[in-house]
Amino acid sequence: MVATPQRIGIRKVFQEAGISCKTGEELHAVAPLLSELRKRAQGAGGEAPRPALPDTKLLDEVSALAGNEQIFFLYEKRESLIKLAKQWSEEGAAIKARLPRWTSLLALLD
Repeated sequence: MVATPQRIGIRKVFQEAGISCKTGEELHAVAPLLSELRKRAQGAGGEAPRPALPDTKLLDEVSALAGNEQIFFLYEKRESLIKLAKQWSEEGAAIKARLPRWTSLLALLD
């Protein structure tokens, strides 16, 4: 059984990712959470001049679990997931801000 403090702890992960999650519906929100985090990871890297794509091994580990195991794992890794969500979001925003200047530079060089 998942305890209330654990549910509260993982809802912070959902909140950081912008995923709404009501009490008792954490299992239903895991798939949208993973989808959002993968989207952020994709935006935080890619082909040059972007940095390499970030490691999403932690998301794969969550995906490999089911039921309450996912909830317990999310609780255990909540701080790391919150940190990654913020980091990937910030890196994606930086790429979006810099890419137009890079494109302009390449056009000027031609």
